[in-house]
Amino acid sequence: MSVCERKKRAFGDLVPPGFPLSARQECRWAALIILMAALPNIRFFTQLAVYREWLSESGAASLEEAYRMGLPAFKELLGGSLSGFLVILLLWLVLAGAHFMYFRNESHSIYTMKRLPARGELMLRTLAMPVLFTVVSVLLGLLLMAADAAAYRDMISRLPA
Repeated sequence: MSVCERKKRAFGDLVPPGFPLSARQECRWAALIILMAALPNIRFFTQLAVYREWLSESGAASLEEAYRMGLPAFKELLGGSLSGFLVILLLWLVLAGAHFMYFRNESHSIYTMKRLPARGELMLRTLAMPVLFTVVSVLLGLLLMAADAAAYRDMISRLPA
């Protein structure tokens, strides 16, 4: 099938037909799960606010002095605030497995899917949503880490050189 002959796909075609969750329901659940993975990042910003106040009160003369007085490095302050994203990456693998097992065990349409002229249809319906959710999760995790780094850099840039 050439690029010109491809049919326009509906959003619902990205999940196995008859799967208990529709594509929209999967997206809603994924958004909720991704939000829950991002919530621990609030801890980073609360700790950062505490250290920002501590730095203004301590009167550290330089960045080296602030580190000697107990200011943690960015990696230490970040801690496990983004570890929820690693957990949900495993969850998206489980979702891909659930899609495949639905084809194999529940709908028994795996043999039909393998015989379709579009050879990649089985893989598309099995992996499309998990890959989409993985990309969104990784991008959001990187965006949060960039925001964390910018906030930390702003805090230490206010120290005298």
